[in-house]
Amino acid sequence: VDECGGGGYNSTFINQINAFYASSDFKNVTFSSRGGPAGQGLVDIQAWYIPPANGTTSDPGRAPRIVVCHGTNQNNQKFESLIAGALLSSAGYGVVLLSLRDHGASGSSVHKLFSWGWDYQYDVLGTWDFAVNDPESVMGGALTPDKVGLLGFSMGGFTVVNAFGIEAQVPGVWADAPVYSVKDILYREVQKVVGPLVNLGYEFAWAFANRVVELHYNHPAAVLPGNEVTRKVYLVHNPSDTTVPTSQHDKFVETLGESTTPILQGTFVKDSVCNGDTHRILHLEFPMEYRQKMCTFWSELFGENTTRCSDGSMIPFNR
Repeated sequence: VDECGGGGYNSTFINQINAFYASSDFKNVTFSSRGGPAGQGLVDIQAWYIPPANGTTSDPGRAPRIVVCHGTNQNNQKFESLIAGALLSSAGYGVVLLSLRDHGASGSSVHKLFSWGWDYQYDVLGTWDFAVNDPESVMGGALTPDKVGLLGFSMGGFTVVNAFGIEAQVPGVWADAPVYSVKDILYREVQKVVGPLVNLGYEFAWAFANRVVELHYNHPAAVLPGNEVTRKVYLVHNPSDTTVPTSQHDKFVETLGESTTPILQGTFVKDSVCNGDTHRILHLEFPMEYRQKMCTFWSELFGENTTRCSDGSMIPFNR
């Protein structure tokens, strides 16, 4: 494992994550997505509920909850979600890790395509509804909507921002390496293949990708900004990211300017290359720093004391 990690992670950290989940009373849960206004169908969503780690809160059932959404070609059993789940739980939050439709153990869509802004946000919102209402009483009871936030990586960052923009009761969103424009990312990918012919090739590729579903049916430029001054956004970006480049991060920052709402509460920008990977890896390479920033953001949003975020009292994750 140490050799495979290439300096980005090591066996100590992986063993700590494994030990965390071995001691956690996590549960498998299933519920429905929301339906969409343009005929986006309902699907069954599978998720893992991870309670706050032992000793992190006096009343685990009343602790705020965070819904975590994975990125492209991932699901709720891959590293990005599992590490985020461990970091958030160890900070005293309940966590719901979902798999989007057509991913993992969640249900299939009719189209079976990567559908981005067409219907993924309704999977996140169905998960958020579940986390708020706790209809099966597996998390300790219902919470008020202002105690349940959203977090996502890459495509999942794009998706949770869309969900945040649609549902005005979501108090905050943390987006790590979020895509701002699927069309921009497609342009980059086509350019890698056809080079100077990209302007011809990518228009065809975009039309083909939208032949069944509308990838930008919802997208950040359309759903942000809003007019809710108490709602907050936090962005994470790696300037070395070769998958979602700095231009995407900059568009989010421009959209969430100083005179707009919701408020851009902060950014975590740090260079990282982990075993040749540059995309959504900061929580893998810098878990303690990443958790401290998450803990501070969510604690301030939920009106909690932030002392525990930096006083060394939380479960250590070393690498």
